[in-house]
Amino acid sequence: MLGAETISMMKLENDSWTKPLEITLSSKLNDFRDPSITPDGKKMFFLSKGKLPYQSKEKENIWYVEKLYEGWSEPQPLNEEINSHELHWQVSVASNGNLYFTSRDSNGFEDIYNSRFRENKYGKPEKLSKMINTTKLNETTPFISPDEKYLIFSRWKLRDEEGNWKKARKIEKIDYGLCPQVSIDQKYFFFMGMIDEKIKIMWAEAKIIEDLKPEHLK
Repeated sequence: MLGAETISMMKLENDSWTKPLEITLSSKLNDFRDPSITPDGKKMFFLSKGKLPYQSKEKENIWYVEKLYEGWSEPQPLNEEINSHELHWQVSVASNGNLYFTSRDSNGFEDIYNSRFRENKYGKPEKLSKMINTTKLNETTPFISPDEKYLIFSRWKLRDEEGNWKKARKIEKIDYGLCPQVSIDQKYFFFMGMIDEKIKIMWAEAKIIEDLKPEHLK
């Protein structure tokens, strides 16, 4: 669950959600935002504002915790190449460990970047192609599917058989949406939507995504 400065969880029990329960990850950090759990459920990434040893000013950085038998490990920051970026929006991780997030470029636009996970470490973030990132609009809050076959953000894109991204297709049933995420079992689609001019956490069956896929990806 997304919160202003804390991370909370809810469980689906008997077709109803339990009340939000705040998760305590560390006494050394006091800011927790935009959680994202890996497809295998073994790690959780989040954002926290502060200053790391190699940074000259306080800013938000990407951290992660590992699942233990009970609870989570002590948070660890990602490497300098990733956390040197000025801004991060909603981290998302594929099954192979590849990382996707939004960062602000030198022109002040927000675009989506990818950091490949190789030999147990993250490489230099690279901006995704022009099929994803436009020159006049902001692309934010990415969600990558576990197999990296589709990407959801403020627009929705698919890769073709050669691995290139296809033209974006709008999810027509959603007029306003931020922070999209699909549940690990691929059954539910969560996002921040607008009702009566108020932003609320909303969900829908992930079938709305399946319906947009070309036949060779279904």
